[in-house]
Amino acid sequence: MVALFWHCLRERPEGLSRESFAEGVTARGLAANMPALKALIGQILAGR
Repeated sequence: MVALFWHCLRERPEGLSRESFAEGVTARGLAANMPALKALIGQILAGR
């Protein structure tokens, strides 16, 4: 999930490492990230 979110970032803030991004996503937890994950998977399956 973290890799997918990282890959789909439009703009990566300067100085943001993949490791710190992963820590932030993980800290939010699965339930908090589910709406974004659901939207991304829907777009992938739709071919976008």
